[in-house]
Amino acid sequence: MKIGELLKEFRVSQSKTKKEWAGNVISPSFYARVEKDANRISAEDLIKLLQYNKISLTKFFNRFDRSMQLQSKATREIEYKIKQAYYIDSKDKLYQVRKLIETSELSNKKEELLLVDIGIALVDNDYNSLDSKTKKILKEKIFEVENFSKENINLYCNCMAWFDLTTNLMISKKIVNNFIDDDPKVQNKILAVIINILLLCIKQQQFDEVAFFIKKANEVDILPENYFYKNILNFLIHLINYCINSKTEELSICNAIISNFATNGMQKYSTELKNLLKENT
Repeated sequence: MKIGELLKEFRVSQSKTKKEWAGNVISPSFYARVEKDANRISAEDLIKLLQYNKISLTKFFNRFDRSMQLQSKATREIEYKIKQAYYIDSKDKLYQVRKLIETSELSNKKEELLLVDIGIALVDNDYNSLDSKTKKILKEKIFEVENFSKENINLYCNCMAWFDLTTNLMISKKIVNNFIDDDPKVQNKILAVIINILLLCIKQQQFDEVAFFIKKANEVDILPENYFYKNILNFLIHLINYCINSKTEELSICNAIISNFATNGMQKYSTELKNLLKENT
């Protein structure tokens, strides 16, 4: 829930018009746009507005905090479902998730629908299935590198296959430099970006830029929550080393990692890594 939505909820509970609610704090027209999330209200004016309408600051912000926590939980659950459906290449499940998002009350519904549409396009290997409006939104979000946010990292990671290597290197370097020292959840997103960029470099046999990304990935301490990403990265690093120097000991490590995935019930990833190894040896 956004500030404007919560303000409207409190206003309606007092049966006040927008003009009555805005009082002499801000203009009614400005307030109307705040409710629609078209204008941002300053912290000072928000406090004055709440005090004018005799709303406890603690009550308002506790309500806002609970709402944000619920939204965050719902978003995590939705994104987990998207990832699960994508990883098993299930377009039907992705469409099911899409219907779930459409009927939800997520404040970031548009962004989540965009993610699931990207997933569907990736499963179909048909990027042209996205309409021109969606592609335009993607480009605007992805290429605003100077203002790149944590929220955009997942979006970019899902779309990397759509751009040439030079563009991906430019964007990825900026993202990695900005967020590699962030909290573990964000670091996992960064590791996913690094995995994708290394995969693209392997595919095109272009290894001039890999040292930067490998160095940054190695700066992230291994933790239980990033163990999966670190294992994939370890495989890719040794595969790249083999591509560069042809030392067979690199292949032994790659095969050990493949075996580890299979032993731990992650057969899909084991098979994908085995195929990648076969393609590049």
